[in-house]
Amino acid sequence: MIKFKTTYRLFTTVCAISFIALNFVMPQKVSCQEVIKNVLTEQYYHIEGTQVKLLIPTGFEAASTFKGIQSQTANISVVESSTPYATYIEKVIPSIVNNNITQMVEKSGYIINGLPAKLYKGTQKDDDGSTTNRMFLVLGTENQTIAFNCNYAIGNTDTEEKILKGILSVIYAPEENKKPDLKLGYRIDLSKSTYRMVSQSGSAITYSKPKDGNITPSTFLLMRHIIQNPIQDFESYIYKLIDLMNFKAQKVVYSKSIVVDGLNGIEMLVNLTGKKSGQPTQGYFITIFDSNYTYSLIGHSFNEEAKEEMKEIFYTLKRN
Repeated sequence: MIKFKTTYRLFTTVCAISFIALNFVMPQKVSCQEVIKNVLTEQYYHIEGTQVKLLIPTGFEAASTFKGIQSQTANISVVESSTPYATYIEKVIPSIVNNNITQMVEKSGYIINGLPAKLYKGTQKDDDGSTTNRMFLVLGTENQTIAFNCNYAIGNTDTEEKILKGILSVIYAPEENKKPDLKLGYRIDLSKSTYRMVSQSGSAITYSKPKDGNITPSTFLLMRHIIQNPIQDFESYIYKLIDLMNFKAQKVVYSKSIVVDGLNGIEMLVNLTGKKSGQPTQGYFITIFDSNYTYSLIGHSFNEEAKEEMKEIFYTLKRN
């Protein structure tokens, strides 16, 4: 069974954090749009914890470790973001479809049950050096974006056809309750904190302080990622994360070893500059590792007090 690839999920979810918007560019536009009208039937399946229903392709079944469906050779995960669709297309998509891991191009434009949608196809380099096919369908409203991230083996045209048919059968179901913490694999305690969840993008959840009297509220992102091999060099892992975020590390202010929930990890404060913008900022990173996953916090727009509160929250993390 194909695993979720660490590099993609790492890159995609990190894009949800606010300071990455400094480096985005405009996507290429496609004028032709196919109109699709899907009708809800008893055959439709609700992806648990999401506002998405679709027809499951033959050979696929509900996934137990992420929001989506999977087969022996492919997987389809649902990514839901509170970012408006137009903003997501303009600012998030460019970094998803074209980076040092993934190369995709826009293939088609759609109107699916009245909602605008775009399909991207290409390939992805995996951690082990191999290459797989990747398809990404994104659609949305003025209030949120829904995307399907699809990974499957190269040369498997039958699977590609099944995946495309399945994701194009999508029905947006706003009456269903989203469950951001479902299948995250961990939990945190915010009961003593002033931070609250403000958005979700796939497995990553962004937390921020209230905006009253705080023009640029401190923000952090929490996420879990599958890894194919145990992490040997903690600092190198953070540098790779910074590179995927399109930033350069200028100076490590400090780097400390930590233990959270019985797992070893690292806490780092790093001075950064945007690769494209050249704008300076700071990144606050805490990451712990086991043999299968990383659990990470990425902080932005913080002072010393806010950073300490982020740290206290992360230390409440418990694996499910």
